[in-house]
Amino acid sequence: MLLQRLDDYQTWLLTHGSTALLVDPTTPVYGTPKAAKAARKIGMTSTHAHKPGDTFVIEPVVGGTRVYFDPHLPSSTLATSVGHADVLVAPVRGMRAVIISATAGPKRVVGSARAVGASVIVPTALDPKRDMNWWQRTAYRGWGSVTALQKCASSSVLVLPENQVLIDLDDLITAN
Repeated sequence: MLLQRLDDYQTWLLTHGSTALLVDPTTPVYGTPKAAKAARKIGMTSTHAHKPGDTFVIEPVVGGTRVYFDPHLPSSTLATSVGHADVLVAPVRGMRAVIISATAGPKRVVGSARAVGASVIVPTALDPKRDMNWWQRTAYRGWGSVTALQKCASSSVLVLPENQVLIDLDDLITAN
């Protein structure tokens, strides 16, 4: 199973055999009712509509690597409901506007990784202020980094570098 970073934020392509899944929770590309309708129009018959926040499983592969994507606010409570995952893809930089959190930061990411039993964390949301306008950049306070995430994680959890683009998840899990 290959995981490929497509941008510096939260767009990923996950491929296994002839199955490909595009994940882009910043702009709902896969899974929303509108996206499913558009995909069906161009001939993609295996489409499923989901509302933001829904949890779903894409054809689990027996003996395959299980990946948990949490694009904004990882929590151990939500992660526990997911069950086991080998890999957690989550934002490492926390963002908060006054008292409203937009992303969680290193401590909550590590808590989610522990809750699902992940042995690998793939950092995402590397530049959360990237698409904000000037007033949002002023209102949002950020914290955290890959280094801070590595300090929070135990030695049994591998935190990948933020510049890694193509990741062979099966090899990583086997080696770790």
